[in-house]
Amino acid sequence: MLNDRAVEDALEELIRGSSIQGREVAIVRGADREQIPLCHVLYLSDVAAAGPDIFADAARSSVLTVGDGQAFAEGGGVIGLFVEDGHMQFAVNLGLARSSGIALSSQLLTLATIVGNQ
Repeated sequence: MLNDRAVEDALEELIRGSSIQGREVAIVRGADREQIPLCHVLYLSDVAAAGPDIFADAARSSVLTVGDGQAFAEGGGVIGLFVEDGHMQFAVNLGLARSSGIALSSQLLTLATIVGNQ
């Protein structure tokens, strides 16, 4: 997770004490590029600061990338979060998810705005 304290704090509160298949869910603040293969989800608030190859690094390791705005998904991320009409929405780059080996549920996809090549 890189550079967005408010989102980090909200996610940390949400997952506190959670586990998935017996493994503790954790947020790593200030992760560096070498840690990307160890992640399942990588939230990027500042893609420019992360560097130009961040999406390729994440895709090679089948890491789900999440960031701000529909443009995030259109520009190489998998899921972009945005507010529309006062509600949190999200865009999914379905083609990128598939080519990265990331499976997304059909229920999730029915709620998403699909962007990019499918």
